[in-house]
Amino acid sequence: MPPPPPSPRRPFAPGALSPAVRGGETSGGRGRRGGMAGPARAGGAPGGGRGGQLPGALGAADAGTEFEVGLAAGGRVVLVAERGPAGGRGRLRSLRRCPDGERGGGGGLPLAVAEAVREACVAPGPGGGDPVRPGLVRLPLGLAEGETEAAAAVEALGLRVVRPGATGGGGGGGGGELLKFARLRGAGESSRRGGDLATAADFFGQAAALLPEASAEVFSDLAECHLELGDAEESLRRANEAVALEPAGRRGHVRRGAALEALQRFEEAAEAYRQALRGAPRTDFDASLELMLQHALRAAGAAAAPPPA
Repeated sequence: MPPPPPSPRRPFAPGALSPAVRGGETSGGRGRRGGMAGPARAGGAPGGGRGGQLPGALGAADAGTEFEVGLAAGGRVVLVAERGPAGGRGRLRSLRRCPDGERGGGGGLPLAVAEAVREACVAPGPGGGDPVRPGLVRLPLGLAEGETEAAAAVEALGLRVVRPGATGGGGGGGGGELLKFARLRGAGESSRRGGDLATAADFFGQAAALLPEASAEVFSDLAECHLELGDAEESLRRANEAVALEPAGRRGHVRRGAALEALQRFEEAAEAYRQALRGAPRTDFDASLELMLQHALRAAGAAAAPPPA
């Protein structure tokens, strides 16, 4: 059976977010399942300016100060304000416009968020005030697939970050976990591009174990790598995790279908491809998905047919 065409994969480029994240990306490197070259250290000393670490002159964090990031103008403007005592928005600290055509993932909006937070720390901003290193930075709703990248970029500034809906400092970030997640996933992407699928799977697996709810994409990454490595059962397990985390996501269903085909569970594979097509925005990949669905249906029919007399 010919392998299915690759599934659509949203780009994940931690290097586009900040020098701190880019400094931690590594391709790893090993040819077999032995010792692995781990990801680069979480430290590093990125340069100042755009996306760099905060100046040491700001000193220790002010645990009582929180910054709240907001989006305006349909996500084209990022604003950062101090969080008021009752949870409302206080003094405005910075405003930054997202580059035209770069909303969402891939570095545009996430980078704008990180730079707006940095400006809020080092400059008084339009609302006035002194430089401050906040104890916590709260991200807004509306970042969509750029949420993990934005959180990692803020952590690269040396700040604690909490994602939407969390009630305290441990809600989906803080302590460098998201930055480490971004570096591990970036290292996995580098290894995959270099053809070292075993190392890529190890890096993706570390990222998934570190923050299992951060992104369904990393489980799809794992499913794809394991299928190409010949382990269809493990590929199916990882694809199931991707679907459980993001039921409406297309890629998890595609990877699940591919694994089921490899296991010759053709009717289930066809249903997985139907799920991938159902409710998703129409894209150029739909034609390939339709072919994959038809292939699974033909294989299911052939498997169900009685043997020739």
